[in-house]
Amino acid sequence: SGLQHAAFRLLSGALSPTRNETYTHFMVYAQSTLAEQTTPATLQMVDHVAYVDYLRFVDEDLGLASIGGEIRWNALGDLTLASGYSIYVDTDSGG
Repeated sequence: SGLQHAAFRLLSGALSPTRNETYTHFMVYAQSTLAEQTTPATLQMVDHVAYVDYLRFVDEDLGLASIGGEIRWNALGDLTLASGYSIYVDTDSGG
């Protein structure tokens, strides 16, 4: 008895970090050495998605080997669970 949990990340359908197009429910079966529960507990998935578009940056630092300025974007989607944004720098747009 007691509270149990499982932590995971599930990607399904087409390779897309913003959509789950295949699965709709979680199903959990109790299991023992003798048998598996015949009727599972179920829970419908709610997939919240927040994303940004219209990303823009103007380099205001005049030095050749440095950058500086503000990065701006439009926040879209379901923002109720978004707690912040991460910004990364890279050498190409592929990340």
